Amino acid sequence: MTAAAALVLAACSNNGSNAAPTKTMNTSVTNEISTLDSSKYGDTTSSEVLQNSMEGLYRFNKKNQPELAGATKVERSKDQKVYTFTLRNNAKWSNGDPVTALDYVTAWRRTVDPKNSSLDADSYAIIKNGEAISQGKAPVNSLGIKALGKYKVQVTLANPIPYLPQILEGAQFYPQNSKLVKKLGSKYGTSSKNLVYNGPFTVSGWTGSNLKWTYKKNPTYWNKKIVDLNKVNVQVVQTPSTGVNLFRSGELDYTTLTSDFVKQYQNNSSYHTKVTPTNGYLSFNLKRKSTGNVHIRRAISRAINKQQLVKTVLHQGKVSNGIVAANFITDQATGNDYRKDAGDLVTYNAKEAKKEWQLGLKQLGKKKLTLELLTSDID
Repeated sequence: MTAAAALVLAACSNNGSNAAPTKTMNTSVTNEISTLDSSKYGDTTSSEVLQNSMEGLYRFNKKNQPELAGATKVERSKDQKVYTFTLRNNAKWSNGDPVTALDYVTAWRRTVDPKNSSLDADSYAIIKNGEAISQGKAPVNSLGIKALGKYKVQVTLANPIPYLPQILEGAQFYPQNSKLVKKLGSKYGTSSKNLVYNGPFTVSGWTGSNLKWTYKKNPTYWNKKIVDLNKVNVQVVQTPSTGVNLFRSGELDYTTLTSDFVKQYQNNSSYHTKVTPTNGYLSFNLKRKSTGNVHIRRAISRAINKQQLVKTVLHQGKVSNGIVAANFITDQATGNDYRKDAGDLVTYNAKEAKKEWQLGLKQLGKKKLTLELLTSDID
């Protein structure tokens, strides 16, 4: 596993003009939006759009630490399993509706409901009855979330979690306008018009399949005074060289780069890089006989030279020897980094990999294996 680095070309102005800024930004992403339904998304572009246009109980601040956003206060029980959040009474949806406790209950229940086939339902294993509900073994209304009045939400965990704020910042825990969900049904989030927004920006111009859309400053956002941009024009650019050309011609103010552009632009003043808590990893199909074998999985995991991958292939990022990246989650009680406390779990070891591979082949009764790898179309 590797922790990803965001590689970008970014500039306030590409044409050298001294004209007053328009507070409009032109940017690109590498993939299209799949859905704006926070119960059904499963891709990074949709997640990014939701993060810019929605807001949950927490947001990350400039230091990548969670701080209360949709809530103003939180109280915890002595056993650290029950959290009671007081919501902002000045938080509104873009249609003027107040953001209420019921909106959180509606959203969380939709995401964990097995009939919605949410890709993030497993995130709710931390919430009381979340795992049982997603497996169809408990009723949806038994999920550990309750509305205690219009602006108070009670969340009950399956077990105490010291880093709960970091988890609740995720898009899968955002609220959903209860009235709109009921009105639109399966159409909810299928286009920018089939949604209302409670975050810094609203989204417009996305029909459900097109490759361009616009963020506009949300006039109903409770903290709109800190939002400096008025508009962001976004277009999908899947070929990095095209993005670079559009940036150099002044048509884009921001574009992401792939690793093969690092050497060319790393000394350019417009080049920026930032390590993000985003992991690249392999997920094995346990239902197949070969990858269902634990020794085969261990062999593949230990055979990947992550240091070499980071240094000579990607040119950026960091080695990650566990699913949780380093310098991301801190134990609130001790102040220690989670990765340091948990230690290295999946390390590169060619000798051990070969040993595990032979054990796996012996158990499978095979001399060689053919494996199928499914991957995304971006590097």
